[in-house]
Amino acid sequence: MAITFNKLGLVCFKNHRDLTVNFGPITRITGANGEGKSSIGESIPWALYGVDTFGSKTDPSPTTYEFEQVEAHLLLTVDDKRILLSRVLPKGKAARFYINEVPKKAKEYEAFVEQLFDKQLFLSLFTPTYFFTQHWEEQRAQLLRYVLPPSNKEVFAQLPAPQADKLAALVKKKSLDDLEAQHKENRRKQDKALIAAKSRTKTLEEQLHAMPDIDGIDSAALAEKLREVDEKLANIKSEQAKARENNSRIERLKTQLQVTLDGANKVREDFTKMKAEPVEGTCTVCGQTLAEEAAAVAAGNKQKQMDEFRSRYQMLSDQYSRMKEELAVLKVIEVDDTSELFQRRAEIEAELKALEAQDRLALAIEEAKQDEKAIHDSYTESVFILDTIKAFRAKEAELMAEKVGGLFETLTLKLFQENKTDGEQKPHFEVEMDGKPYRKLSTAEKILAGLELISVLSQQSGVAAPVFVDNAESIISYKAPNSQLIECRVADMPLTVQEVQ
Repeated sequence: MAITFNKLGLVCFKNHRDLTVNFGPITRITGANGEGKSSIGESIPWALYGVDTFGSKTDPSPTTYEFEQVEAHLLLTVDDKRILLSRVLPKGKAARFYINEVPKKAKEYEAFVEQLFDKQLFLSLFTPTYFFTQHWEEQRAQLLRYVLPPSNKEVFAQLPAPQADKLAALVKKKSLDDLEAQHKENRRKQDKALIAAKSRTKTLEEQLHAMPDIDGIDSAALAEKLREVDEKLANIKSEQAKARENNSRIERLKTQLQVTLDGANKVREDFTKMKAEPVEGTCTVCGQTLAEEAAAVAAGNKQKQMDEFRSRYQMLSDQYSRMKEELAVLKVIEVDDTSELFQRRAEIEAELKALEAQDRLALAIEEAKQDEKAIHDSYTESVFILDTIKAFRAKEAELMAEKVGGLFETLTLKLFQENKTDGEQKPHFEVEMDGKPYRKLSTAEKILAGLELISVLSQQSGVAAPVFVDNAESIISYKAPNSQLIECRVADMPLTVQEVQ
């Protein structure tokens, strides 16, 4: 884009009651101090934006004479398009705006000017001092806006292979900022988790060391011993059941013998008693003497009862003899004491449980160590990735500084500054000339620095705009810009505007 000034018309602009300036490739403005040389330059950004050459709002109303309104009419060409822009400020009233002499509202005028060219870029190209009045972040952003940063591929080529390969794969899925945020959070989390994991491993190992020394115990041998003890106990249990049945049988027989003996003795007593009793000759009901036949019946009944006693006695006697014979054969079986076996079984089980507890603890320690390793690996990977990102940004900053620095001849730029807390490269911006920062340069040096910066900005942005150099008498010589030049010099003479072809 080429921006060219054709003509400037000022009415009551500061001390210019009526002034017309025709611009050529070089326009020289000379005159004594107070003649309004600088005001000519100030009128251009005021016509466009309502600001002075420093970008500050300004009111150019004259203070030494009466006026009706302030006018600035700028005829310019943007590429091949010729445009007349006018800003008119009636005394005590709001400004009026015109595009090619057509009245426009303020917002319409501002939007039109903005679409012509970028305000910040134009002001930076128009005067050598404007760029440096901005905050360093704005200066940095404006300059880098027109300089392509080194590609990831260029930066990776400067990094060690392990770092380059790792980061190249990661940035295909996530941005560098997202990766950094993710792994900073993971590093923080895993750092805490690693402390907890190490503490757990240590606690489990201390518990293992505090357990009884059972390293020489064979769990398989213990299991075999337990099986043998259980087998013995099972055998004894079977024998105990048999013994209980046998001994119970003996006790039952003894009881039955006594009952049978007592029953037989009772039958014998009853038999003896009945045998000794005479047969009654009288009726037990009416008391009359029984007849012979009745007496015979009574005698028969007695004999029958005695036979029954005799038969029952014999039965009990036989039963007694059989049980006595059986009892004589049976013997009380003594049962083995199992207390020692149970004690041994408890000891074996305790040893097995101790072995199981030791195995569980050893397994828990192994799992804890694996967890600790996984956490450590995750922590280490995040540290590696963060270090790689740091190295990437440092190398990117170095390459960017070289790239930007290569655009300038006498100026050096500091685009990055190392953070003292973590050593990372943080955005920074400072312009130096011959090792001196811009703020310590003389007026002439500041103009020269500004002109060189304008040249670079113009070349990188592709925009050629008129350059207004005030106080040009302070510099002996300088390289003229590749665009229109408006030069102001102090001279002991009336205001003179000279158009140089």
